[in-house]
Parts: sequence; C-alpha cells; structure tokens
Amino acid sequence: MRVSALPAQAPAITGSTTAKRRGRKSNKTPTIHKCIITGCSSEFDRKYTLQQHIFTHLPKSQRPFACTHEGCSKRFNRWADKMRHERVHTGESSFQCKFCETSFSRPDARLNHYRRVHRE
Repeated sequence: MRVSALPAQAPAITGSTTAKRRGRKSNKTPTIHKCIITGCSSEFDRKYTLQQHIFTHLPKSQRPFACTHEGCSKRFNRWADKMRHERVHTGESSFQCKFCETSFSRPDARLNHYRRVHRE
C-alpha cells in the first residue's frame, strides 16, 4: 500500500477548487472586469458577463443573431432573444393563463396579465 506524499495542508489547498465547483465563494479577491469601450464605466465580476455586455455597443447591423423570418431584419445579441422574437412570427403561444383562455408567447407577458387582470 502506498502512502500519500501530500502535506497535511493539502485538504485546505484543494478545498478551494471544490468550493468553486460547488458554487461557493473562494477567499480570493474577486476580479473586476471593466468595459474597454471609451465612455463606458460598466464593471462586471464575471468575464462572460462583460463579453455579453460588449455586444450592446455593436451597431444593430453587426449583432450576431439574425431573425430567420423572411422580411424581418431584426438582429439580436443573444440566441435566446432571437428565439423568443421568432415566436412572434410563428404565432406560437404556449403560455396560457390558468384563469381564462388567454395565451401568450412569452412567460413575462403572462405574468403581467396575471398582475393586471387577475390580481387579488
């Protein structure tokens, strides 16, 4: 049987990686990611969030996700936003009110309906 060569401090060192995997904060000072666009003072704690923010500075014609419906020229920064928009063209309305027959293409529209029409 082989004896581990790790020092007694090893669990504390490897524990930080485990904490990150489990979504816990580590003891390290958080890195602040600043927007590089002149005149923008936005800061983010995640690099991915900064990357998504950078898209907001692009002209609409350079946004990466275009609506595929013929005759529509809308473009979006996020794929999910494009997919949500395309439901306008398909007429899909899979979010139905549980109190009446009204249906909606977006869950936030249904929630606004609940608050506006069926509030108690």
